[in-house]
Amino acid sequence: MLQVGQVLHNRYQLQRQLGNNGVRQTWLALNLQASDVEKKQVVVKCLAFGETVQWDDLKLFQREALVLQNLHHPQIPKYIDDFCVGDATKQPLGDKLGTACAKSDQPGTAALPCDKLGTACAKSDKPGTACAKGDRILWFCLVQEYIPGESLKELLVSGKRFTEIQVKEIAVQVLDILTELHELYPAVLHRDIKPSNLIWGETGKIYLVDFGAVQDKVSPEGATFTVVGTYGYSPVEQFGGKVVPASDLYALGASLIHLLTGVSPADLPQSNLKIQFSERVSLSPSFTNWLQKMTEPAPENRFSTARQAMDALNSGLVLQDRDLPIPEMRNNSGCGLKNRVEKVPEAIKGWNWGAFLIPWLWLWQNRVWSGLLCFVPIVGFLMSVTLGIKGNEWAWKSRHWRSIQHFKEYQRSWAIAGILFAAPISILLWISSTVLILNVLLP
Repeated sequence: MLQVGQVLHNRYQLQRQLGNNGVRQTWLALNLQASDVEKKQVVVKCLAFGETVQWDDLKLFQREALVLQNLHHPQIPKYIDDFCVGDATKQPLGDKLGTACAKSDQPGTAALPCDKLGTACAKSDKPGTACAKGDRILWFCLVQEYIPGESLKELLVSGKRFTEIQVKEIAVQVLDILTELHELYPAVLHRDIKPSNLIWGETGKIYLVDFGAVQDKVSPEGATFTVVGTYGYSPVEQFGGKVVPASDLYALGASLIHLLTGVSPADLPQSNLKIQFSERVSLSPSFTNWLQKMTEPAPENRFSTARQAMDALNSGLVLQDRDLPIPEMRNNSGCGLKNRVEKVPEAIKGWNWGAFLIPWLWLWQNRVWSGLLCFVPIVGFLMSVTLGIKGNEWAWKSRHWRSIQHFKEYQRSWAIAGILFAAPISILLWISSTVLILNVLLP
């Protein structure tokens, strides 16, 4: 079992465990042979080879190492090394997997498949141990550059909420990474984009990490496949074994929706397999359309390339499908003035003439009790102005309304009454109260 302080490959000293799901462990380690202080910290990903590990896990682990060796984008952690520990040899993963492995007489030596990857391995007496008998486990290890920062998932858990401007900047950076990956030959598909795999670096850059599900070639027709991805972020076609560049775009779109709403896309309602998010957050129409196109259920209805998605985002022009449903605002009226979670519909915001002109009557019917300050001389005029500015929002939260249309019609009737009948009375009361105060203060 790996432990803090243990030195792997005579070079990497384990410092702190970053993740552990049983057979896979991720460690922050020190590269004892690094001359550059800034490069001393590295990330070591380890896969335990035993009965609980499927051959598909080993193939994916090997593929991740091979793909990372050929990637050189500044916002993808650099490949440093790969090796095995727990046996007598120290061959790279590419040599270990799929080649013969001579058995050693030392306890704990693993018996790797002797013909090809997928050959059955002699079972051990203990679940989770290496193929050969013994107490030691064979670990396949991959070393990468360490990126200081926090994952977007960690920021969400800590309570951070992202603005539209911030999310657009994140989208631009990730799309730049995907453009390079998808335009390689063969294309490299990440297949597991989600907030936990996006790191907000200390310099503000976004890094794409964890290529454990990466695919770098098209699977032949009729071939078996390994289902990878995360529910809520991965599109339907990915769970059927068909993955295209637009699959990564769906995952990015779903991740951005999570950042904006604070709710995992798996927990958001759906209609015809489309994520319903627009009522949860106030966004510009063009960005809403862009996100809806990114997360279309059918891949042919999404952007076909990351470059196309980038161009559409930068231009602000997205052609919305004719059959795309027009989102309706959820009726959250009556939620209370202290409620900071529920959003007031943009359609009702604006100046309220009824609350401004006849606040002394309007406040009772709309149940905005802070309006009682309108009866206080001098302060009353300021309160009337405040009600004119905030009256619609306060009235929406204070009473339950059947619909936005019902609310608008009700407030319109107050505005008409205020203009026709109450305006002269209100003006007279303001003037009288002001004169009264001035006479008291200035005899």
